[in-house]
Amino acid sequence: MVQNTNACSNNDTNPYVLSTTVVKAFDILEYIASNQPVSPSDITRNLKLTRSNVHRLLATFVSMGYISKNDNAYFLSFKLFQLGNSIPFFRDLKTIAKPFMSRLMEKVNENIYLNVLSGDMIIAIDMVKSNNHLTLNADKIYTYPLNTCASGKVFLSMLSNESVIETVNNLEMTGMTSSTIINRSILLDEIKAVKQKGYATEYQEFSEELNSVAAPVYDYMDQIVATISISGPANRLNPDKINKYLNELIDTASEVTKQSGN
Repeated sequence: MVQNTNACSNNDTNPYVLSTTVVKAFDILEYIASNQPVSPSDITRNLKLTRSNVHRLLATFVSMGYISKNDNAYFLSFKLFQLGNSIPFFRDLKTIAKPFMSRLMEKVNENIYLNVLSGDMIIAIDMVKSNNHLTLNADKIYTYPLNTCASGKVFLSMLSNESVIETVNNLEMTGMTSSTIINRSILLDEIKAVKQKGYATEYQEFSEELNSVAAPVYDYMDQIVATISISGPANRLNPDKINKYLNELIDTASEVTKQSGN
């Protein structure tokens, strides 16, 4: 039996028994966070919970908006990301990254974004706006399906071969433009290339007007927790420009990693 010996309201010396339902609920959330997307059978088998418990708790989380469901696969939702974004880690990451993002913008004069993963979406949680007269809508915080953007490819590249195949097979493969990768085999080949290169590019895959390149930021466990990306109009941020800025981007992401404690 799990017990907590911290003080309770009526007696400072008596332990109280933790709610097993709450413990199970958070075990499920943590399992989804580490393995998403997951099926109820995965949770039941790996956490050794009953099928009825798992389905009841999943239904509760879905109804509250903390997890999302796609077919029979579950993943953490943007609502849970918003809750988590209030913790010091993400606030500190934004504080640490900002001066390096600003310095990178001065060198490349394109929009610079700090991006994180939430379920099967990439979310830009901070940005530094370009000084160019012709620029992207920098006042809008974008969300991107994983298969449509450079940062999505970077995050997918951290998965094991088995996990990345399972994840890609469960993706909706949203088609944003004629250049969006909607073929799973092609996306897997792209991810394999990203593993080798250490960065990812995106050419008019999310928007006909946009090109982008992203590099990973790691935590102390050597896991990718964010990306730094350069984004700009496709007619200006062309492949030659991306190659020209690549070393500066990778150096910036490395500096943010070091300053974050890795």
